[in-house]
Amino acid sequence: RSDLWRWGFKAREVQRDFDAALGFVPRRGIRSFAGDVGWNPRPTGGARGPWDVRQYHVSLEGQLVTSTDGDVESGLVELQPFGFELESGDEVGFYVNLQHEDLVDPFDIHDGITIDADAYDFVRARLEVESALKRPVSVSAALEAGSFFDGTREDARCEVSWRPNRWFHGSVGYEQNHVDLEGGAFATELGRVRADVSFSPDLDWFNFVQFDDVG
Repeated sequence: RSDLWRWGFKAREVQRDFDAALGFVPRRGIRSFAGDVGWNPRPTGGARGPWDVRQYHVSLEGQLVTSTDGDVESGLVELQPFGFELESGDEVGFYVNLQHEDLVDPFDIHDGITIDADAYDFVRARLEVESALKRPVSVSAALEAGSFFDGTREDARCEVSWRPNRWFHGSVGYEQNHVDLEGGAFATELGRVRADVSFSPDLDWFNFVQFDDVG
C-alpha cells in the first residue's frame, strides 16, 4: 500500500457446525472472498487554492460468497470510476454496484410483499458528497438508484454534524428509501440523532437515538 496505490485481499470460511460462543455470525457454511484495488493520483503543480483537486480516487472492490460446497450464494462488485478530494477537504465520489443474489428460500421484505426464491442480478449507481470535517458544521449526502431484486429502489440520505469545540459532537441524519417490486411498492424513513460529550481523554458520554416508520 502507498499514497498512490492500495490493494488488499481476504478470505474466510465459516463451517456449518460453527458455534459462536461470543457474538454471532450472519451465515454458517460459507466461504467469503473479498479484494480491492485503488489508484489515488495527486495533481502536480505549485501552490493550490481550496477549490483545487488534492487527490483523485479510482477503485474496484469485489466480494464473493459461496457455500462450502462451492455454490455461489452472493456476489458484489463496486466500481468507483470517478472521485476526488479538494484542497479544502471536501469530497465527491461516484460508484456503480453490480450485485448478484441467489435466494434459496423466499423472504418477506415488507408487509404483504415477498421476494421469491430465485437468482437475481441488479445494477445500482450512487453519488456521494461530503464537506470537510474540519469545519464546525459539515454535511454529507448521498443519492442511490437502480434495480433491486425484481424491481427498483431509490435511496436518499443526508447528515449534518456540528462540532463547536473539542468537547461536543452532535449530528442529525435522515434517510428515505423507495422500493417498487412486482409484489408491491413501499417506502421507509429512518432518522438518527447523536450527541456526544468528551469530558476528558478518559471519560466520554455517548447519546444515540434512532427512529423509523417500520416496526
